[in-house]
Amino acid sequence: MKFQPEKLTKRHNGHEWFKWRVLIGKSATKDNVGTSAAGNVMLTNPRLRFVEFVDACHFCWKTYGASTQIEIFGAVKGLTRDRLFNPHWSWRFGSHPANSPEEGYIYLAGDEELSFFTLKFGNT
Repeated sequence: MKFQPEKLTKRHNGHEWFKWRVLIGKSATKDNVGTSAAGNVMLTNPRLRFVEFVDACHFCWKTYGASTQIEIFGAVKGLTRDRLFNPHWSWRFGSHPANSPEEGYIYLAGDEELSFFTLKFGNT
């Protein structure tokens, strides 16, 4: 699986809770990319990247337990948030609406989680 880790700063969603996000999708890799008739860059096999994203979510779910989308972290307060909050990981599928819907992010709490993720999936 090819992925692109990125250290979070204040300009990123989730920087209060997570140190890293891992991009899985068309921007993470230059192979498996083609151009549409209109000249837009697109995946030649978008299903492949979705399957990789689901595999990454499944791994994190089994390793760290259930989590929720990153947008929910900032939206809920009190006890509800405590029940939804997983301090190790979160996720988001589909980036900004102007960008590719074939991208997904896995948010990871720290270097240990990123190392374990890299150990599991490599970055080939």
